Amino acid sequence: MKSKIRVFLGAFVNVPNAQNINCKSIAEHLDKSRFNVHTLSTYSFPKIHIDKVTIHNCFWPHRLSVYWVFFVQIIMAEVVYLPKGNHLNFTSFLCKLFNKKSMTTIEGIFDDQATKNAQRISGKTLLNITIDLAKDFLLLNS
Repeated sequence: MKSKIRVFLGAFVNVPNAQNINCKSIAEHLDKSRFNVHTLSTYSFPKIHIDKVTIHNCFWPHRLSVYWVFFVQIIMAEVVYLPKGNHLNFTSFLCKLFNKKSMTTIEGIFDDQATKNAQRISGKTLLNITIDLAKDFLLLNS
């Protein structure tokens, strides 16, 4: 039997905003027979439960605990999804350091300056990012 792929969804599923709601939906709908899903919540909103999903609560002081939880979960995960690019320099560094497959979403207008910043941070062109995502998607769905 194949072992489950450990996925870390780096959003606060108990906070109602667009990216967190999308991440919550992903957590609810990923095939739990194939994926071991981990995500985040924050102490300042009501706790929630998602069946067969491990939710790690970021406690007070949030500014410190969130870095600890990201650090531990990125190390433990096989695939990292960062829906808002939270703490992008820190999380990108960890994903590269520990050779983790990662993806993020882009919010806002993606003009020339934003394209240059994304390339500077990731070290990849948009075409290479798209190719990597396609390869990851094929890997996860094989």
